[in-house]
Amino acid sequence: MSQFALYDDDGRIESIFTGDTSSASLQGRHFIPCSEDISDVTHYVSDGEISTKHKINTNHAKDGLCVTFTDLPPGLTLRVEGGELITDGSSTEIEFDLPGAYTIELSGLVEYLDETLEVTVG
Repeated sequence: MSQFALYDDDGRIESIFTGDTSSASLQGRHFIPCSEDISDVTHYVSDGEISTKHKINTNHAKDGLCVTFTDLPPGLTLRVEGGELITDGSSTEIEFDLPGAYTIELSGLVEYLDETLEVTVG
């Protein structure tokens, strides 16, 4: 039996399945044949082909209670301490109120791997 990746209009792989693509539940859905090593976590679909997601360039500088990212792609979601912001392609600054260790989650772009960073400031 063949394996397929079911994906949305943005190219995000929703699931991997093995079986017949003539099922009524697949009518109007996007799917593409794939090998067993394809995963919704590590791959996406672009221009009708499966591609490997890229690692986010998380280079950053710390200065006191501030963390500055300079190379984040636009449209990336950063979640920190219950808040969230969307990058616009310019440098992104996060300022904390207190010294300590913080978790920053980066996600939301189909062509990039989601990532979690630990930063210590102050």
